[in-house]
Amino acid sequence: MAQLPNAECSPDPSTEDVPRSWRRAVLLISAIAVTMGSFHIYTAGFGMLEPMLQRSLHVTFALVLAFLIYSPPQKFAHPGEITWSGYVLAALSVLPMLWLYLDYDRILNRIEYVDRLTTLDQIMAVLLIALIVEAARRVIGWAMAIVVLVAIVYAFVGPWLPGGLSHRGLSWQTFLDQQVMTMNGVFTTPIAVSATYVVIFIMFGAFLVKTGMGETIINMAQAFTGHTKGGPAKVAVISSAFFGSINGSSVANVVSTGSFTIPLMHGIGYRPHFAAAVETVASVGGQFTPPVMGAAAFIMVEITGIGYGTILLAATIPAMLYFAAVLFAVHLEAGRLELPVLEKKTWAEAGRIMIDMIPFLVPVTVLIYLLMDGASPIKAGFWALVSLFVTAMARKSTRLSVKGILEALEVGARNAALIAVTCAAAGIVIGVVNGLGVGVKFASTILSFSQGIPILALALVMVASIILGMGLPTSAAYVIVASVAAPPLVELGLSQLAAHMFVLFFACLSSMTPPVAIASYAAAGLAGADPSRTGFTAVRIGLAGFLIPYLFVFSPALLMDGSAFQIAMALTTGLFGVAALAIATIGWAFVPVNFVMRLIMGGLGMCMLTPGMISNSIGAIGVTACLVYFHRTSRAAQNEQKTA
Repeated sequence: MAQLPNAECSPDPSTEDVPRSWRRAVLLISAIAVTMGSFHIYTAGFGMLEPMLQRSLHVTFALVLAFLIYSPPQKFAHPGEITWSGYVLAALSVLPMLWLYLDYDRILNRIEYVDRLTTLDQIMAVLLIALIVEAARRVIGWAMAIVVLVAIVYAFVGPWLPGGLSHRGLSWQTFLDQQVMTMNGVFTTPIAVSATYVVIFIMFGAFLVKTGMGETIINMAQAFTGHTKGGPAKVAVISSAFFGSINGSSVANVVSTGSFTIPLMHGIGYRPHFAAAVETVASVGGQFTPPVMGAAAFIMVEITGIGYGTILLAATIPAMLYFAAVLFAVHLEAGRLELPVLEKKTWAEAGRIMIDMIPFLVPVTVLIYLLMDGASPIKAGFWALVSLFVTAMARKSTRLSVKGILEALEVGARNAALIAVTCAAAGIVIGVVNGLGVGVKFASTILSFSQGIPILALALVMVASIILGMGLPTSAAYVIVASVAAPPLVELGLSQLAAHMFVLFFACLSSMTPPVAIASYAAAGLAGADPSRTGFTAVRIGLAGFLIPYLFVFSPALLMDGSAFQIAMALTTGLFGVAALAIATIGWAFVPVNFVMRLIMGGLGMCMLTPGMISNSIGAIGVTACLVYFHRTSRAAQNEQKTA
């Protein structure tokens, strides 16, 4: 039995050629999703419930939707029909919320770890944890479920483990108490952010898409870059950067924009795996691109206490360098393949597209202004959503009908539910890590292996971040990695901002890094390409992304920490460096570049990216000389063709 779609609204239940059971399933899911979306928008604007109640209700909505949407295969079931297990698990998901609500005063006022848990407490706690693990397995796959199960087992078997893996262990009651009856487990930071900041921005993104933002962004990108060399690929890069910054999921970004951009790239001559890789790299980069940075920025605010505006400013130059590297790569690949260009838009057409952008620029401007002015992300997201609704209603082309509003609520709630499930599962892992002090052990292990050498510690944290983040959505990957990998970097003397930005980059990049590259797999499916080849091509195109985090660690100016001159120099040398790396990886610059020259360009690019006046000067002179040589070689070849 096929799953119900998770990123788009359900089909019209009034369609006559579907069974009655299918129509009932669609209406049930739609009703629950609309209720969830409406609840979160209301509480964002008019006041949240008490933290435990807000978070538990958020988890309840998410679990119910997850079990109804991701109903497992059953023999003889009609495609899309919810199985009996889906209904049963969805119903069971409501019980822990009822228990928390009805016994809230006792749970809130009890003395942690001293008051013994009742039998009902233990049953409800075990039920909630089991439901979260099963929902994570259905929604994300075995990768997340195994991580959670390993963490649970590790919490109890510590005394019997050898060496550095051993710990004092947790008692059964202490584990359940911490995980469910406090805000240190399931209801800790990840779900706190998901139930407040993240969900309102996902709803904002859903309404933006429903009013036509996705198509308008693609049209705008096409108007400005479509007629240039490799234009369709540049459209993919730009549109995915904008869209990915808002929607908070690299996979959702691939599916949303890739369904248009991948066929467009393939149509003009890009090979399927390359087109899929471009979409993957661009979608992944959206997760650390201002002005919203998906959901990760809000989680970073919650964990570090650093201001949202500071995080946005710090991410600006690294994101610029990342996308500059991708744009250079697609431009050079188009030149290497001698791909045709699209027809240039007229000024009138470009003007109409810019007018179409106005309803979307207003709410985004409101959002950025409020965030920079110190408003909470919840209020900023709510008023941005209100301004979007007002401006959208002012024009016929963007005006939403009642059906359109309900569909936007449903899509937003569906996407929010998927993130909530991952955050709840991540909360279990965080609870174990914090409860056992595993983070401290991990930090000491990193410091021991690296012998206090910063570059070795960074490399170890990079590997750990990629491994821990494989197969996980961005938010869950960052939360898990930040809890264990950021502290050792801070102990080595890095600023908290640099340490967490370093971890965030690699947590995001893990979704495109083989062997478990979920964003690459999604793009490969759209392109009909080999997933492994797509993943390795994405790593090659996005190579600069694996170097940029090291740069801003050793060159704080890239994080806007320095004088205007230092920041300008860091940006300039960075752009030259990623351009040289693009030439080295693609093997073309005006003319084909042989293997030796590619090695030279790679080395010169590294010189440009390495902080220091001497290395930058060597790199600048060398890159300039090579570009002049390539250009003259190209001109000479063209002249020979003319004379021949």
